Amino acid sequence: MPHADASALTREGAFQLLDQYDTLRTWTKVPDLEEAARSLGLELKFVDEEARRRHELFKRLATTPFEVRSPFLEEHKLYPFQHAGMNLATEIERTLIQWDTGAGKTLLGSLVTQKLFDLGEIDLAIIVCKRAKLQDWEEYVQDATYLKVERIEGDRKKRHARYEETDAQVLVMNYEKLRYPGKHKSGKDRGKSDWSKTDLWQIVSLTDGKRVLFVFDEAQKIGNRDSLVSKGVRGLVNPSPSSRRAPSKVRMIALTATPYTTSPYNIRNIFLALKPQMALVSCNKDEFDAEYVSDMGMFGVRKWNERNLPKLGKRIESLSHVAMKSDPLIAAQFPKMVERPIRLEMSESDRRVYDAIVDVAHSQWGENNPMANLANFQLLRMICDTAESLRYSSSPLAQELVESRRYKLDTSTSAKYEAVESLCETIIEADDKIVLFTYWANAVIKPYLALLRKRFDGIPVFEYAGTTMKDGDREYAKREFNATKGGGILLMSDAGQEGLNLYAPYLAHIEMPYTYSGYKQRRDRIHRSDSIAKGIERVWIYRYWIDGTVEQRVNDKVFQRKHHAELIQGTPDVVLETDGGDETLTRDEMYKLMFGDRGR
Repeated sequence: MPHADASALTREGAFQLLDQYDTLRTWTKVPDLEEAARSLGLELKFVDEEARRRHELFKRLATTPFEVRSPFLEEHKLYPFQHAGMNLATEIERTLIQWDTGAGKTLLGSLVTQKLFDLGEIDLAIIVCKRAKLQDWEEYVQDATYLKVERIEGDRKKRHARYEETDAQVLVMNYEKLRYPGKHKSGKDRGKSDWSKTDLWQIVSLTDGKRVLFVFDEAQKIGNRDSLVSKGVRGLVNPSPSSRRAPSKVRMIALTATPYTTSPYNIRNIFLALKPQMALVSCNKDEFDAEYVSDMGMFGVRKWNERNLPKLGKRIESLSHVAMKSDPLIAAQFPKMVERPIRLEMSESDRRVYDAIVDVAHSQWGENNPMANLANFQLLRMICDTAESLRYSSSPLAQELVESRRYKLDTSTSAKYEAVESLCETIIEADDKIVLFTYWANAVIKPYLALLRKRFDGIPVFEYAGTTMKDGDREYAKREFNATKGGGILLMSDAGQEGLNLYAPYLAHIEMPYTYSGYKQRRDRIHRSDSIAKGIERVWIYRYWIDGTVEQRVNDKVFQRKHHAELIQGTPDVVLETDGGDETLTRDEMYKLMFGDRGR
């Protein structure tokens, strides 16, 4: 919202300004508006007493400093939007905090939990997050509050013992612990409830009779009404009146970086737990679609109702606080960001392999061969990073090329690797750190990791990948990278794309992710509001692509979109969001991504 000089406001300007107070953040300027109105001889009128009450509540929440005992606040200050959001989450028993990645959702959850304990309003707090963020949450609560916190993990027997023995005020656990029991699929117990994959009953017993705060990080993980996690969460936060065991009072804070404008279904799914049966919000799916969808395609929504969708934001406004980096007032509170695209020419040896795959992929292309088309598409992208990636692929074509021994598969001669190594050398010489993102945990991380460790002997080079690593090893890599003083490198797969807090001034996309939303998620690992407190005033984001390849065309396609996109793979078609809404790429368009203007 533009900041207007109160003394310069006209009557028309005052009414326009008034019309813009539609989120809690903009209400921080309400006192200026009221002063301007008085100077113009205008008076605020309210349609009823409820409107007046709501006006005063929002003004107080938006203009009152949030205060709480906290080691964090002894050294750092909150931003204005953080004061407003934390006040809302403290005062309103069930709230949705829609803050962009890195805006401080973990800080909000920690500080509001401390304040509710200080006010004597809760007996226990349960923080639920993705498995990859368990350690982050535990450490953040430890560092930012005076509360005793415990991470619930380990084997089933160990976990269940901790529920009975713990005296922690705050428990941190992943979503799977809360899932509703499924059914045994075989054996003598077939059809009966299977409690072996959930701690739900132990959590119900632990919370019985207590005043409990539930904090759900990345609350879209709650899922839709039919998911086992959603059923478990809804049973905990909205127990049946006939439940024999239930909390005496439930508070709930849902945290998400996906506002209604980009993920309306996520908002509906969250409100199924947050406030069930809320008209035209947590309603049944048919009713929701009738209100907000204007065109439904084979693979989901093709176009949202542009006139009705903003009403969803208004309907949840009194329970929600939004802070997105697209807002200049919010962006100003983050490190300055410089994005640098880097175009490369493929090495001759890699180009020979690439062209060989293009020829085979072109000959195999067919409308009835979608899986082979996608497999070859993946191979072409991998070659752009390094031809050695073929050694890690199970594709018959990749194995055939490896076994033929006709091609040089050497990462050290890859144009992409040479550029990445050169960038790392510059950053290491400056005694700084960099995060390197790639889609492929094995095919790219392993060859790059071996060469980078050899090249930068004595400099810590860490690996963070998904199923190829144990949870403890991933946590160690992230923790040690953040703790490293001086030069350091972290090679990360998209397993770390969401939720991780990383502190470094440099990040490079070894290759572009498939969607703009993926690009933004990666980038925001280091573009955080708390980065400034750690001395990071500016971040540099690099993205590489090889000229004249599928990479260039994917890069162009991703950056044509202004909205966040979801690219659905593994199907004959690809669905993405464009300026006009969602549209489906035809096979011809997919062909152009792979082969450019080459004829069939």
